[in-house]
Amino acid sequence: MHRLAGIGTQDLFSPITVPDGRCSPERWRIELKGFLRMGGGGFCNEAGAHMQSRVGFPLIDTRTPALYVAASMPRRFSKAESDRFLGGRHVAVLGTNSANGAPVLTPIWYLYRDGRILMRTDRASIKTRNIERDPRVTVCVQDERPPYASVTVYGKAVVEPAHEGLGAAMAKHYLGAIGAQGYQRAASEEIERGDEVTLVITPERALTQDFSLETPWYGKLWLTLKRVLPPQL
Repeated sequence: MHRLAGIGTQDLFSPITVPDGRCSPERWRIELKGFLRMGGGGFCNEAGAHMQSRVGFPLIDTRTPALYVAASMPRRFSKAESDRFLGGRHVAVLGTNSANGAPVLTPIWYLYRDGRILMRTDRASIKTRNIERDPRVTVCVQDERPPYASVTVYGKAVVEPAHEGLGAAMAKHYLGAIGAQGYQRAASEEIERGDEVTLVITPERALTQDFSLETPWYGKLWLTLKRVLPPQL
C-alpha cells in the first residue's frame, strides 16, 4: 500500500485504507480531482512524480500503508454573504509585490463600496510605489474570532487622488462617531502630513471560508463566553 499526501487549505488529513497494494490510475485521478477543488494536491507513489511535473503539486513519498485524504472543506460564502462580510469592521491585510518579487504585507483600514475596496495611504508609501509598478494585489479580510471566516480577494489596484470624505467615513466605520472625531484631530496633527492618495482595488476573484457550520452549538456558546471570560479559562 502507499500514501497519498494532500496539501490543501486546511492541512488536516484523515487516514483511510487502500484495499490493494497499488494505487491505480483511476484511484489517484479521483483523489486528485478532489484536491484540485481544494486548491491542494495529492499523489500516489506510482503516479506522483509524473503528476508533480505536470501540475507542480508537492509529493510526499512516505511508503507507509495508508492513504491520506483532506478533511472536510469549510463552507463557501455566497456573493451576497461575501459582500456583507467585506462590509463589516475588519482590518485588512494588503499584499503588494516589491521590485524583486517579494510580497509586502500591510495591515490597513479599508471601506468596501460598490464592489470595490478603498484604502488611504501616502503617495510616497512602499505600497503605493509597488502598485504603480505592478497593480496586482491580494487583500485578506478575516474574522479572528472563532469560528473563523475569511475572504481573500485577488485583483488589480489603481492609485487615485484622495477621495473627498473617505478619511472621515473610514474613521467613523472603525471607531464610531465619537471616536472618529478624536482620531481625526490626532491624525491631522500627527499622522496625515503627507500627500494622501486613495488605493482603489477591483476584485477579480475571491476565496472565501466559513467554519461556522463545522462548529456545534455548544462550541459556539463556549466561544461566545470566552470573549468575556478571563484568558486562563
